[in-house]
Amino acid sequence: MYYKKVWFKALYIFLTTILFILVGILLHWLLEYPVLYFLTKDFNSYSLGMSLSGWLGLHNIFSLLILLVAIFAGIYFGLDWYDKIYLAKMKKLDLLKHKNFFISAVILFFILLVAVITAFV
Repeated sequence: MYYKKVWFKALYIFLTTILFILVGILLHWLLEYPVLYFLTKDFNSYSLGMSLSGWLGLHNIFSLLILLVAIFAGIYFGLDWYDKIYLAKMKKLDLLKHKNFFISAVILFFILLVAVITAFV
């Protein structure tokens, strides 16, 4: 029984981390799209004096930063939500009355909805 709980918790944290990585990819796209639009429109006036290799280096740094923040946020919120949701379930609490659970569920629903919509656009 103990191993079942440990594997379930590890799977929950892993899937939460994957969710935050996907949200990070969406955030990356939302930040990069306007920048690429203006740079391809007129590179000389919108490049802020940076060369193309400078922009690529900046892109790599911020991509790595977004990925690291997404991984750490996924682990943190995976641990936090697991404790709030499943430990509360073990104590036989009604989760729909639990304000934090309901807010988290609504936020996750809208994040997934935006991800699905942008996948088909």
